[in-house]
Amino acid sequence: IRVMKTYFTDMNNEEFFHYSMDNCGYLEYELEDLPKSVQPETDQDTAEGKSEKKLSVAESSETVKEKRNPEDKLFDTETSVQMLKDAVAEFNEERGWTGLNAANLAMSINIEASELLEIFQWCDPGEADEKARVTEREHFLEELADVMIYCIGMANFYDVDLADCIREKMGKNALKYPVQMEGEKQKGKEKIKKEDTYAGDPWN
Repeated sequence: IRVMKTYFTDMNNEEFFHYSMDNCGYLEYELEDLPKSVQPETDQDTAEGKSEKKLSVAESSETVKEKRNPEDKLFDTETSVQMLKDAVAEFNEERGWTGLNAANLAMSINIEASELLEIFQWCDPGEADEKARVTEREHFLEELADVMIYCIGMANFYDVDLADCIREKMGKNALKYPVQMEGEKQKGKEKIKKEDTYAGDPWN
């Protein structure tokens, strides 16, 4: 989707697209506002007809969901863990990135996680949430993806079945952190609130 003319000058194309999916049915622009290189070609176009036709640059979110093609883009609801593992493996093999070891991969995961963390440096919870959802959304997704890519790469390199690995660890976590009754939950919340020592940016 190519956004050629909008009043949302502080948004990039991806942000504008998602905004329109959430808040608009569709947006239209006169063909004459677009460069000829992106105007649709028809056999019966005339100079008068072109000025009357409109080009839709965004459709309703439901229509977009119906037209999703897993081969063009990966979505959680249509993608298996194995598909992600295969995609990462193919990417690395094409570039000859196959001589890695546990230390390389673990360091890379840590480095990318640090870059993810840097987005939220000195943020209070509200600011951090706004960055992740709005103001730093693209950056947040990129760094999160890098962390996941290296984790998947490590799983590939050491023949780890991620689904089984996560399922087994969650089982251990369930034993370590059993579900609390309502009274215990309230005590836990009060303890967390009492121990919350966030003081904002120490340099200000």
